[in-house]
Amino acid sequence: MNFEKPSFKESDSQNHEEEIKDGIWKPEIFKDHEDKLGVGACTKELKEMIGRPEGKIRITSDKERFDKKFSEEDRETKIKKLAAARILIKSLERIDPDSDVHDLEKSGLKHENRVIVVDEEYLERDKKERAREFADGMITNLKNKPLMVGAADCAPVGIYDPDKEAIGVFHSGWRGTLKQISPEGIKKMKESYGSDPEDLLVSVGPHADGDRFEVGGEVYDKFSQAEDKEGNSLYTPEQMSEIFKKNPENPGHYFLDSGKAIKFSLLKSGVLEENIQVSKYSTMSPEGNRFFSSERVEGNKERDSFAFFMVLKEEK
Repeated sequence: MNFEKPSFKESDSQNHEEEIKDGIWKPEIFKDHEDKLGVGACTKELKEMIGRPEGKIRITSDKERFDKKFSEEDRETKIKKLAAARILIKSLERIDPDSDVHDLEKSGLKHENRVIVVDEEYLERDKKERAREFADGMITNLKNKPLMVGAADCAPVGIYDPDKEAIGVFHSGWRGTLKQISPEGIKKMKESYGSDPEDLLVSVGPHADGDRFEVGGEVYDKFSQAEDKEGNSLYTPEQMSEIFKKNPENPGHYFLDSGKAIKFSLLKSGVLEENIQVSKYSTMSPEGNRFFSSERVEGNKERDSFAFFMVLKEEK
């Protein structure tokens, strides 16, 4: 497989750019903080580079995956797990060489809005017990503690507070977006670290685009009827018209732009528009799918997940 190697491309109205280099995707929104922050996502290109083209990172909600020791697994499963581990190791080496992959924190995903605070108390728990947790978001202010979230059509969202030195990673599919996973993460960062939303920098990573990601009318209805705790609509009629486009070839169905839905929620949470970068890479487009997996395009059994990482670097 031959890959183009795009450098910075225009990403949004603020002219933020994004880069794929050495097999790692990076958003420009964090570029001025590279001395303090490691951030990026692995691509299919990376798998080619390290000789693991068939390797898959499968983030599942199946707790039974922990019930067997590695030595008890069949040969095929061992090969798959070793390939996935190799991808994670090589990704983190490129994003922050000083971080140890054994310190990586991740969780099972359920398209909900639960956020884990990764602090010293949380880390006192057994690692296997932590790995069994279900949460679509994690935040921390600990240095050299990489956080990871997987995605395939759903958007990975990364939040950095340069003032309070804290980060958060979130898995935002349409269900998580509807349940306001990113605003919930911002709320947790306020409570835990005193974060001011106006200080936050946010990247919405590659995701299924609003010209291809088709959903039924029931999804449109859920968004249009969604309310916050005060009973106010989550999205205005004007915002709904930007988030959803009717599919003229399939009456009653729509194309959902989850990137815009996430951005509107971030703005409502107090994040400044100039501090939000939404990736222009679509997991479903021919160009984007060459780098990022899509369940809609490749199917559930064949698709991969790409891993998005954030880590606060130790000051030297």
